[in-house]
Amino acid sequence: MGNLGILKNALLYILLETNAQKQDRLFQQIYENISKNLIPIRPNQHYHWAKG
Repeated sequence: MGNLGILKNALLYILLETNAQKQDRLFQQIYENISKNLIPIRPNQHYHWAKG
């Protein structure tokens, strides 16, 4: 699952959670998952997309 999918699902759980400690733990899990799945931005890379 991509970063956006991870973020969307976990954000819902955080918003619905009433316990602040559980919210913090969920946030840390999101942060760790996103950090593991980073895609570097490489300089001087240009992609030309074909218009369909």
